[in-house]
Amino acid sequence: MALALGLLPLLLPSMTAQAQLGMENAPFAFALLAFLQAWKNRTAKTPTGLMLALGLPALFFFRPEAVLLGGGIGLVILANRDWKNLGYILLGGAIAGTIYFMIEWATGAPLQAAGELRAEISRISSIAVSLGASTIYLNPKPIIAIAYTSPFALLLFFHRKRVVRDEWIMLFALYLLPLILHVLNVFPSVHFSRYFMYAYAAFFYVFARVMARKPATTAHAAAVAAAALLIGVTLVPYEQFTRSMQGRSLARDTIAALDPAFKKTMSEGYFELLGHPATPIVVATVEPQSRLFLDDRFVLRSLDGIVDYKLGAFVREGWIDYLGYLKSRHVDFIVSYPAYSRDPNHFRLPDVIEGGGDYARDGVCFHRLGMMPQLRFLQPVYAVHYGTACQAARR
Repeated sequence: MALALGLLPLLLPSMTAQAQLGMENAPFAFALLAFLQAWKNRTAKTPTGLMLALGLPALFFFRPEAVLLGGGIGLVILANRDWKNLGYILLGGAIAGTIYFMIEWATGAPLQAAGELRAEISRISSIAVSLGASTIYLNPKPIIAIAYTSPFALLLFFHRKRVVRDEWIMLFALYLLPLILHVLNVFPSVHFSRYFMYAYAAFFYVFARVMARKPATTAHAAAVAAAALLIGVTLVPYEQFTRSMQGRSLARDTIAALDPAFKKTMSEGYFELLGHPATPIVVATVEPQSRLFLDDRFVLRSLDGIVDYKLGAFVREGWIDYLGYLKSRHVDFIVSYPAYSRDPNHFRLPDVIEGGGDYARDGVCFHRLGMMPQLRFLQPVYAVHYGTACQAARR
């Protein structure tokens, strides 16, 4: 039963698909569960002081969502009036905060700028709801999480008397609270399934603990199997089909691309296609992973702000001033065209490739050069020129 319950998260195609990307979200989810398990199994000899004062800050710099784990454990500590461990967790918060602000001071860049910018981008694709003089933006993507977990949440409801107080707190801190924050775009919903992996893991961790307390009867096993089957025959095929329509970006491909010979071939190919331009060559893209495949002749600018916090200055109400951003960052070439805009009256990057030819708008001209590989996809590449005298067809 423990093994069956432990394997339940693997039903979620978002979990397996995102784990294949080779990013830090899957190992972070594992680290969070390992921490939770160590905390639940602590004894008098467990170094809880080190766990809280040093372990939690380490997890925070792994992924910032670890602050939710710290908050949940802090609420458990307060509920249990465990004043000694409260001191340790406050010390851990002070250590994490000190390091955080020292890094910001040393680099001059806000560490959470990428998350804040992606939250702004999430609002562009959200539903605007007017509340008097204010407007809130509700993102529908978290409905995915509700759909995935609803059969298992129903089982938890039926067995709610078996859920102990500490587990209710952790369900709130690590599942319900981030779900609400994603809906409200406080947390970004761009790449939602990737960012929510730890929350799925925490939900199934609690679910497994609660279900394992009930004697394993035929009816009990049938209920768990029925919930798994419901997901297995509905959402799993649908999402697998949806993802099969997209290109695959697997960890093994990324590892292979780290071969110096591959990096040299890719860089020379780009350099040739771009017409041997003067260096440094400033390229605007969405995928920061492209940095791994290009040598030092290339400088990348991020069209979703994930590695360039300065894009935040160009985010407007419902659209992004990409023309202003390209000018400000002196971009020479562009290879990605995200549609981060819901206002048709303003310039959108997909406008550049519509029709397949050259394009000009407000003193920025885009000259089509051809197609180039962009993380195993072929994307059109455009040279960018500035000034009213630049020549390009205007649409």
